[in-house]
Amino acid sequence: METCPVCGEELYENRDEKIVTLYQGQNYHFCSTDHRDEFEERPGEYT
Repeated sequence: METCPVCGEELYENRDEKIVTLYQGQNYHFCSTDHRDEFEERPGEYT
């Protein structure tokens, strides 16, 4: 099971909406678009 790299919330595979971004060749999944945007602004803080 994956977790949101920003808040650590567990992400379930059967979610209707998948929020993803690609960073350095790896997909990262998020619990919200706000956390995706935060990650994209400062990915070094979360990897």
